[in-house]
Amino acid sequence: MRRFLLTLPVFLVLTGLLVTGTCFAANYYKVQAGDTLFLISKKYGLTPKILMEVNNLKTDVIWPGQNLVIPMLQNYIVRPGDTLYKIARARGISVQSLMGLNRLRSTVIYPGQVLLVPEAVASKTTTASRLGLTSKDIYLLAQLIHAEARGEPFVGQVAVGAVVLNRVLDPRFPQTVKDVIFQYWNGIPQFEPVYNGQIYLPPDQSALRAAYAAISGWDPTNGALYFYNPQKSKSTFFNKFLTLVCRIGNHVFYR
Repeated sequence: MRRFLLTLPVFLVLTGLLVTGTCFAANYYKVQAGDTLFLISKKYGLTPKILMEVNNLKTDVIWPGQNLVIPMLQNYIVRPGDTLYKIARARGISVQSLMGLNRLRSTVIYPGQVLLVPEAVASKTTTASRLGLTSKDIYLLAQLIHAEARGEPFVGQVAVGAVVLNRVLDPRFPQTVKDVIFQYWNGIPQFEPVYNGQIYLPPDQSALRAAYAAISGWDPTNGALYFYNPQKSKSTFFNKFLTLVCRIGNHVFYR
């Protein structure tokens, strides 16, 4: 996201009050000497595969000092029409991980069944159904996530997608995914990948999973409308005119 952009109506109504908050239902764990993903996952009642997926790890290699996202677990009551695929996708994990967490031997589930799932803030009605998103919208959202947040923890990728969807739902911004992503202010695009052309790169599987998790209602930012990477941009703009929500990975989120 370009660090200095803010639509005029939002600039006029937002204050400089700085408030910290909790982004999502998870904890951070700093890897210690001798730790393994197996030992850490066992400590928190998870599986190594879930830790890999949530932290966007390609291998099970970890090192001392590394910070890992530890998702909290909650009970989920299966509803009519649910499938393991839908439930897993909404939380950014694979069906295999969900089955392993619940020790399921088949993908058959039934209404009323209680499953243990990584906690995600999900709306009763998915964002996709509320906004009438198409497959092109979802793919474009994944492209932005890939361009803005590849290499970030999975929850951080979902957070970037959530910011776009939060803007679509906010009357101060354009009302479609495409128009939000390609919005210009005074001739300058709101998102850096539109400026440098990386928006047109094909998304990887992690970005696609993050897009589906975001449209399923998971918003790790609790309503953020802006984000930036302070390691890449030095600016007091955000702290002056926006309210700090939280930090996930290298990105700081505001509204």
